[in-house]
Amino acid sequence: MIFDGALYMYKFRIFNLLLSSELYFPELLVDLANNKASLINVKYGSVSIEGLDFSEQRGVFFQKNKNSVWLNIDKIARFLISNGQEIIIDPIGDVDEETLRSFILTCCFKYLLIQRNILTLQGCVIQAGEGAVAFVAPSGFGKSVLSALFLKNKYKILSDEICAIDDNLDVLPAYPEITLWKSMAQQLNIDTSVLKVVRPGLNKFILPLGGAFQENKIPLKLIYFLDYHKKEQLNIRILSCHEKQDILKQNHGGIVRDIEMVKLTCPRWKYGGHELAALLSSEFHAINQDLKRRMSHHGT
Repeated sequence: MIFDGALYMYKFRIFNLLLSSELYFPELLVDLANNKASLINVKYGSVSIEGLDFSEQRGVFFQKNKNSVWLNIDKIARFLISNGQEIIIDPIGDVDEETLRSFILTCCFKYLLIQRNILTLQGCVIQAGEGAVAFVAPSGFGKSVLSALFLKNKYKILSDEICAIDDNLDVLPAYPEITLWKSMAQQLNIDTSVLKVVRPGLNKFILPLGGAFQENKIPLKLIYFLDYHKKEQLNIRILSCHEKQDILKQNHGGIVRDIEMVKLTCPRWKYGGHELAALLSSEFHAINQDLKRRMSHHGT
C-alpha cells in the first residue's frame, strides 16, 4: 500500500488521475509511481447543511456553481466537489464505507471530471483492437450487461458507468470492476454467491475484472447510443452530424466531426425490464459482428 508519509493518505489511480484519499478504495488500482501530477484529494470534513453560499442551480439535494457542486444524499452523506481537485465527505450517522465509496466513484467523480473540462458520457467502454468503443444510454438500459457480455467474449473493459474522454479523444480508464443487479447476473449465469455487494442493503454485486481491465487510456473510435423500440428487428444506423450534436448538446473538441456514432435500437417489445440481460444476450452476436465490421474500417 502506498501512503503519503505526511498526511497518511492512500494513493490510487482513477481516470488517469492520482487520487490521494483518507478513505481506502479497494476498487481502485494503487498508484505505484506515486506521481504528484493531477492530484485529487478526498477527505473527511464539514459540509454545510444549507449548501453553497451562491449557486447557479439549486435543489433540495443538489446545488452547483462555477467552481463547486454540493450533494446531499439522504441518510448517507453530504459531499462538496470543488475545482476539479477535491471531494469533501461529511457522513451522516454511522453510514458504512462501502456506501460512501459507491457515491464517490459515481456521482462525485462525474461532477469532478466535468469541473476538469473532461467530456463525460453515461456509458460503458470496451477495448476493440487498439481503440475504445463506448455504449451510451441512461440508467437501466443495460450498459453493465453489455460490459459483462463483452467480458465473456474476451474483450477488455475500460469503464462500466462513466465514459471520460480527454481533449485528444482518448478514453480514460476508470476502475477494474463491473456492477450487476442480481437478476441480471442470474440471466448471464454469473454466480453472485461468491461476489460482494456494492453496498449493504442493495441487491447489486461487484464483478472484478482482474486482467481484463484496460488500465491505459486509448483512442475513442466509435460510440453506440442504446435505445429500444417495439419492432422485432435490431436496428443499427449511423448518426448524422446534426443528430450527433443533438444528442451531445454541443460539439466537444471535435468529437462530432471525428468520431463515428451509431444508434443501436433493440426489439424490447417481447421482453420485460427484468429480462433485459436475456434480450441483450439474444442480440449480442449481431451487435458484436457490427462492432467488428466497423472497427475493421478504422484499421483496428
